[in-house]
Amino acid sequence: MKLYTTPLHTIRSMQKSLLALVITFVVCSSLALAQDKPSVNGTWKLNQAKSKFTGGGPDNITIVLNQQGQALTEQLTVGTPNGDEKMDMKYTLDGQESTNSMGPNQIKSTANWNGNDLVINWSMGDAGYFNRKINVSEDGKVMTIVVSRKMQGPEETETVVLDKQ
Repeated sequence: MKLYTTPLHTIRSMQKSLLALVITFVVCSSLALAQDKPSVNGTWKLNQAKSKFTGGGPDNITIVLNQQGQALTEQLTVGTPNGDEKMDMKYTLDGQESTNSMGPNQIKSTANWNGNDLVINWSMGDAGYFNRKINVSEDGKVMTIVVSRKMQGPEETETVVLDKQ
């Protein structure tokens, strides 16, 4: 009776192949997780018909977002009967507090990903808060923002829908 033995170099070759396969799987899985977040980059304009505001809403909203790594910039333009109000905001996406200006007032803001939602919170101290939970559709064409805000009176929640331009 003859026993079959595998040469040592064949076993080592198989081990190297298996190790290479495991490393490839880990790297590909890491890349897939890193790309899991939807892109918010671009120009987004208000879809008035699909949005739900309490007590009316602005004439128009345009948001230009630009994410580069952990840095996010936002150019926000809100149309009102008195003209457009424009704000330029800068955030880091690690949840650390940033200071931005809204007119003469300083606001504390944070931004971070919560799953596939981008969460941006503004705090104006005793004057109130303005929090946004931003979600981009799978096809990347529609942005839905759930806004929770308290300025004067009770908290209000609104849904703002924007189309990518």
